[in-house]
Amino acid sequence: MYEISEIIKLNRYSDEQIVWRYMDFTKFLSMLQYQSLFFCTCKKMQEMDPFEGEYPKKNLELLKKRKDFVKLPSKYTQKTGTYRRKFLENVSINCWHANDTENAAMWRVYLSSQEGIAIKSSIKKLKKSYMNNKEDKIYIGDIQYNDYELSNININTEEYLQDIKNIVNREKELSDTEAFNTLYKYYFPLIMSKRKEFEYGKEIRLLSPIKQSTRDVRIKNDGKLVDADLEILIDSIVVSPNATDWFVNLVKDTMKSYNLENKRVYKSKIYEKIYN
Repeated sequence: MYEISEIIKLNRYSDEQIVWRYMDFTKFLSMLQYQSLFFCTCKKMQEMDPFEGEYPKKNLELLKKRKDFVKLPSKYTQKTGTYRRKFLENVSINCWHANDTENAAMWRVYLSSQEGIAIKSSIKKLKKSYMNNKEDKIYIGDIQYNDYELSNININTEEYLQDIKNIVNREKELSDTEAFNTLYKYYFPLIMSKRKEFEYGKEIRLLSPIKQSTRDVRIKNDGKLVDADLEILIDSIVVSPNATDWFVNLVKDTMKSYNLENKRVYKSKIYEKIYN
């Protein structure tokens, strides 16, 4: 179910904002078959961008200037790194592109062939599509884009260091899990930030914690499937501008076979000339 969060939130967009998800046909079929969207772990996303979930240079410099951080026993500074990596393995992500129209760059980036589609939806539809999912917590926010060389991510350093000190002082009574649960909130800003080089993505990010479930088949090594009401989620389906007519018809027939024939399916006209 969609939940409101003080940490993960929409800063620039309203609920009416149109959003898009570009994908190849096999991923589209998987979504229809399982009636779910795949949420990839942050750890897996580091294969595409090694800076996912990492501190900008400025944040590290600010920490190293703090005497109370430098004086911490090395095993605790090492543990904070271990906790951050654990966090990246246990939070999953689903990405959408905020734009009022299609985006030519998105077609090129996310499709490996001409046989792909884009789901047109809105932030309001995203939220509503998860309302009947009682098993998964879903948070929605927009990515903040930063210069990782010159600027820092807004993390409350004072509170962060105080919590680490409290863990040190309560070492004998706190379990490793309790220590992790104390610090994990400080890692969310890291996965809601990307480098400015990715600003073209105008990303809306859905986050969901990974936990063991009664439906173990839905938990994969690289993420998990999260149930969504596709009738609510999908506004329309846009087929790749380079697709053939038979593929457009295939997408229409596929939608019909999953009882979604009421949704508009049409080929993108992004490269269609409007004059001779």
